[in-house]
Amino acid sequence: MLCSAGLLLILLSSTRLYRCPKLPLFIRYPGNVDFYKAYESYQQRSYTPDVNLQQWSSSIKLITTDISLCNFAHAPELIILVKTTQANQYRRNQIRKSWGNAECYVAHKISAHVLFVLGLVPTENASHSHQLIVEEQLVHGDLLQFSFIDSYMNSTRKIATALSYISLVCPATRFVALFNDDVLVNPRGVVQTLRAVTPLQFPIFFGGHVHNSEPIVRDSTQERFIPQHLYPFEISPRSAVGASVLMSMPVAKLLAFGLHLMPYFPVDDIAIALVLLNLSISPTDLPEVYEHNTFPNFSESQKKRFISMQGFGDARLQRSTWRMMNHPCNVDT
Repeated sequence: MLCSAGLLLILLSSTRLYRCPKLPLFIRYPGNVDFYKAYESYQQRSYTPDVNLQQWSSSIKLITTDISLCNFAHAPELIILVKTTQANQYRRNQIRKSWGNAECYVAHKISAHVLFVLGLVPTENASHSHQLIVEEQLVHGDLLQFSFIDSYMNSTRKIATALSYISLVCPATRFVALFNDDVLVNPRGVVQTLRAVTPLQFPIFFGGHVHNSEPIVRDSTQERFIPQHLYPFEISPRSAVGASVLMSMPVAKLLAFGLHLMPYFPVDDIAIALVLLNLSISPTDLPEVYEHNTFPNFSESQKKRFISMQGFGDARLQRSTWRMMNHPCNVDT
């Protein structure tokens, strides 16, 4: 049996060999809807979703006060969404004093708005936690807290909710970035990467540290476990690590819609990868996105070029490393 061009590309980009006859079903998963046609219908219905097509939905509400973000005349070119939890205020404060300060992007001639996305605390002391968030919002005005419970199982829900919100309130924004709060970001590297996106690439741009097809985790004791009944195939699609991704707003809108056409996957990077496959969008590998803290081994030129790296859950480490970076933004660290 001959493979189509799309299947051949997947085979060539993979580190393993897979039997061609099994791949067409995998590509169409879940196979019951044309994602582009469904999205066009969604637009024609004034962005009202068809509940018959949705695999999951929720009545998630914004808990924090609505933020005045965008209008078509003054929408920021880049919106950065930082995935965080209530307990990580020290990380948020350090990010605000470094790469999360909009001035760091203005210095590179791009307007940006940084927002922290979080859910509710699943504890008996939730009222106290909520009060802390209210006070933090009064001071900084950069929190998007939604009504889901913050947990690993809700990581995909967090992304879908944040992208849906941004798609509706800031449709004219050009780019969206998603970062975990334990990531160190280099504004210079982010801007250089976005400026290099061509008009042809823009409608389908989605980039990060890309993994080729890998075995699905079937061990229920592991965090990335996906049960057989939810996803019957043994390999994952090509995917970008969820801790640090860049995308165009057209892709953000498609993901916000398309994630609800899939069965709910708590493993967010796999969920996103499956939606992208249905949309015939291949993630762009960005070599300057690092999964681990390799900064001590960087040359001066690498310090200027890198986009982001994981391994900075300690706010003190993030602060000290930020001070060693060659950056033009004048913020108080």
